[in-house]
Amino acid sequence: MLKKIEKVDDLEGLFKDYKDVIISFYGLSNKLNPNDLCKIAITGSTYRSFIRNNPKNYGMSYYFKEVAQLYSDLNPCEDETRNLFFKQIENNTHGVFKNWKIDSKGLVKLHKVYNLYTNYWVAYNLKGNITSKEKSISKLKIPLDKYSLNYISNLYNNDNETTEDFILKSNLSMGKIESVEHYDSINKFLEKISEKISEKLGEKFYPIYIDIIQAYENNLNWYKINIERSKQI
Repeated sequence: MLKKIEKVDDLEGLFKDYKDVIISFYGLSNKLNPNDLCKIAITGSTYRSFIRNNPKNYGMSYYFKEVAQLYSDLNPCEDETRNLFFKQIENNTHGVFKNWKIDSKGLVKLHKVYNLYTNYWVAYNLKGNITSKEKSISKLKIPLDKYSLNYISNLYNNDNETTEDFILKSNLSMGKIESVEHYDSINKFLEKISEKISEKLGEKFYPIYIDIIQAYENNLNWYKINIERSKQI
């Protein structure tokens, strides 16, 4: 059972516990090629929702890595890069996947994949320590999934000051996020939560930190594994 992160105060205390972990992850500087970066950032199950029209066609993992290679030298945190990336995937996958349109629910699923990739790209491929990476870290979006939606629901339901116009129920799942606007509104809510924590701590706290905290709290070991793996590269 997932441990509950319910209030801003919970995150404030946990940040102090895991601050060294966060600094370690974003202090990585082992430049990886797009194929290796995608391999450690995105599990195979993440691509399963992209259903092929023909089983003989390549899956989304192939196309995503193909485009990642093409734009490997561009910072994926920048809106211009993201737009180029998504448009290229749309062109490359035309007719490959069922019910696939870049301006529909398919883009919600692609956002999750892209946000996973971007997080690890910043950690590994952006030179410098956490201070010089800070601008990019501040732009990172949480890759929404069943784990993150669990604690985000708790935060939303316990935040009396929220004015967000989306309804975030405790049983919200990725399948119920119908649009990119809904997806973005959830991340905007997390930005507001992070601003509150920053004010209380007297130092910068970014939304992506919440994802690292909940992973460590629930023994979801992908961050820990990749910090250790980086020492061997």
